Amino acid sequence: MGRNRTQPISSPHRCLIAGNYCHDVLIRDCVVLAEMLGGAASFISNMFDDVSVSYNLVSKVRSDFAYSVHRDPIVVSDCRTTLSHAHFDSGIEGEGQQDRVLKRVDCDPICPSDLPESRFELGMAIGVGGKIMVETVENWWRFAALCLWTFKLCFGFLMGLMGL
Repeated sequence: MGRNRTQPISSPHRCLIAGNYCHDVLIRDCVVLAEMLGGAASFISNMFDDVSVSYNLVSKVRSDFAYSVHRDPIVVSDCRTTLSHAHFDSGIEGEGQQDRVLKRVDCDPICPSDLPESRFELGMAIGVGGKIMVETVENWWRFAALCLWTFKLCFGFLMGLMGL
């Protein structure tokens, strides 16, 4: 399972997606309810597979990655697979927190050197700030004619630049 950083990605493809897979854990009142594949890479790749869009995916995980996926991620030995715990609290008589509390441990960010040297019609940087390096997004135009970034990615960068 997986590929190393130097293994070439087959081309040509219409779309390049960069974003990490993660292990999602749903917890309610300190009890694990579900563990599943998560992360923007899993959602977008499933959608593209369903509509037969040709794409390459750049995603980082560690050897502890627990899921079988259609596009093998880059396996990095010196980091952890992104782990996201969503805590829900029902409180007394079901009047707990109205929203979840997220706790996250991130994998290494996607760097410019992780991207293939190919050219794509569309490039999508999907993820939250910190999962894709600013330098990677700055160079995105080298890889794709049309580039899209998620709001969470842009918002994360801005928060970091403002020191928030």
